[in-house]
Amino acid sequence: MSRYAEGTAVAPEKSRAEVEQLFRKAGAARVMIDSDDAGGIAQIAVHIKERWFKFQVLRPTLDEAKTEWKKGAGRRRYAPKSGELEKLADQEWRRRWRVLVLVSKAKLELISSGESSVEREFMADLVMPGGRTLHEYVTPAIAEAYANGALASPPRLGSGR
Repeated sequence: MSRYAEGTAVAPEKSRAEVEQLFRKAGAARVMIDSDDAGGIAQIAVHIKERWFKFQVLRPTLDEAKTEWKKGAGRRRYAPKSGELEKLADQEWRRRWRVLVLVSKAKLELISSGESSVEREFMADLVMPGGRTLHEYVTPAIAEAYANGALASPPRLGSGR
């Protein structure tokens, strides 16, 4: 099974613009995008419904591209030609941006239809005082709770009876 947007020709700049447009259309007061190609990360900050949310798109490394290279085309056994790993990494960079567009569009559609809220859909990306996201705050606590068996019983569904 292929991954979403595998082989896309859409430039990251176009996807960035699309993400910005999606959030502005949804009522975002501010959208800031900082893409540090040298640092290998793009960050998007969105101010919507009186809250800040932060998203990241990680640029694939050449090591990641090499791993993908080995998985592809019937488990390639020959060394990549000059520039092929860079091309593969650039392709993955474009794909990751398209994934952000897809996820953002889907979540914003749920919100606009009244089926959900900004807080629910983007809770993990909520920027807390100090600049870290809620995901960055709670992930260690969740891991610790599971490691200590504090959440060993399955959740109750329905009325909980």
